[in-house]
Amino acid sequence: MMLALSVTNNAEDSIRQLRCHMEAGQMRLTFLWPEGVEQVYIFKTAGAFNIEEASAADGKLFTVQEYKKQGGYVEPRPSGAFSYSVFPFVRKGGEDVVVVYKGDGEKNTIEVTGQIPIQFSIAEKTSLFSRSKVYTVTLLAQQSLPGDVLCYVKKAGGYPGSVGDGTVYFFGNSLAAGVAGSWEIKTKKNEYIRVFVRDPGQAGVYLLRPF
Repeated sequence: MMLALSVTNNAEDSIRQLRCHMEAGQMRLTFLWPEGVEQVYIFKTAGAFNIEEASAADGKLFTVQEYKKQGGYVEPRPSGAFSYSVFPFVRKGGEDVVVVYKGDGEKNTIEVTGQIPIQFSIAEKTSLFSRSKVYTVTLLAQQSLPGDVLCYVKKAGGYPGSVGDGTVYFFGNSLAAGVAGSWEIKTKKNEYIRVFVRDPGQAGVYLLRPF
């Protein structure tokens, strides 16, 4: 059975701040519920998704009571790459409808890889006559990380290719969930750095991707 849809341009009527948190063996989705909404439809897809072509059987109804009890929507950690889309499900005009947000800005779909995503950026600043340069490294994860999970490797003459290809340094501080951390690293002009997961055996648990 095809779903009845109700289109809105008001972000307050839609799901907001959809986030994914990878934990020990499980994945947790958190989001802000629109006021008065008691149920949402959650769709999990491995490819392209179009709500206008979806049926009720494609999704899963999830209640605000379940959300509060579990602290989010929880599933076992997925082994592949998936997209999760969350839509309010309400009674409107005597009909049960899925609310679809068509406005600008934040959307209600998130990509999940089964890994813990960590965003990073490395900006290099140098002056013409200086013998040194400064790298600014920014890190952001949706899950708190101990200070020894990530490191940067410094190498003279070129960019390091692995954790063992240069001198290893820790950032020193843990990374709070959802809060960007920034570090300034001074090097010689012929030295280069890259960010790595410190333990190669844990590299598959984390997904480093640039901002």
